Amino acid sequence: MYWQEKLINAVKGRPCLWDKCDENYANKNIKADNWRAISEEMVEYSYSFDEKTCAMKYRNLRDNFIKLRREHLALPSGSSPKAPPKWPFFRLFDFLSDRSNAKSSVDVNVPQECKVKNNVVAAVSSSRQPPAKRRRNETTISKIDSELEKVEQALAAEDAKDEHDYYGSSIAKRLRKLTPHKAALVRVEIEKVFLNVEYNSKVDIFDL
Repeated sequence: MYWQEKLINAVKGRPCLWDKCDENYANKNIKADNWRAISEEMVEYSYSFDEKTCAMKYRNLRDNFIKLRREHLALPSGSSPKAPPKWPFFRLFDFLSDRSNAKSSVDVNVPQECKVKNNVVAAVSSSRQPPAKRRRNETTISKIDSELEKVEQALAAEDAKDEHDYYGSSIAKRLRKLTPHKAALVRVEIEKVFLNVEYNSKVDIFDL
């Protein structure tokens, strides 16, 4: 069994890391505990992945699944069904597809049924409380809603990224480790490669 399969299955068993309707989805402490537990599982399988590495590797796998699924579902009208992507880990992400008809983990919005359920619970609880306590709870709920909105916005920005964003981030991290002079030289070489590819010819950037 590949490490990718072990990691995906470990995340699958912890809905708080991927199910937006899970009661602990917005709880950062519980999420951190779960990533720590996953890291310990991976170490038992002889993969030395810390929590951050597990989260990063899973996100990369998930993003690749999302990309392939979007391409798979993008069928022109009247076309024959496509065969499933040949990526060996595609089927392992069925739990994301099943969550809301193959869409919820791609969609950056909280599913409507979650919102309805939360609103009903809040309304029932509020009606049973005295006015003063109700006002305090309304303030608390407002703060929680504000924090959840921030989480949703962060998730939206994360889901909007593709492999080029992640590659660009990795290049930026490596550039920051260099001296300004060496970083400038690397950037010049990168620009030369882009120019050569875009114009299909050898270009010396210093001749421009």
